Amino acid sequence: MLMMLVSLSTFAQYPMIKKINGKDVVIMTVSQAEAINNKFQSLEDSIASLNNNYNGAVTSLNFTQNKVELLTDSIYCAQDSIVKTNILYQQEVKKINDLTFIEKKTRLRVKLGLIFIAATWIYGILTNH
Repeated sequence: MLMMLVSLSTFAQYPMIKKINGKDVVIMTVSQAEAINNKFQSLEDSIASLNNNYNGAVTSLNFTQNKVELLTDSIYCAQDSIVKTNILYQQEVKKINDLTFIEKKTRLRVKLGLIFIAATWIYGILTNH
């Protein structure tokens, strides 16, 4: 029992710092060192995983930014096309309106011409010419 108490009290004193050749040295048990190594390894694995996640997110962000730029360019091209199409449409509407006006004028002239011919014909019949 006494041996067990001595062993436990000795184990409880670790880790400890001692000066060896003028330098501070940490003395610990193997299990304490393994626990620290395991913790460092776990932290290194976490950092590597976070770096991979970060790099993946950066790649995804760059891809998304490129996609947004392409879509923005497409929108500007579509807007430009819409404006040009609208201008052409307005020009065609003006041509149609002009043609409609010309057609109405022409129909009126034809009607007046027919009336004149009919009036001349009737006048010729009435005056026997």
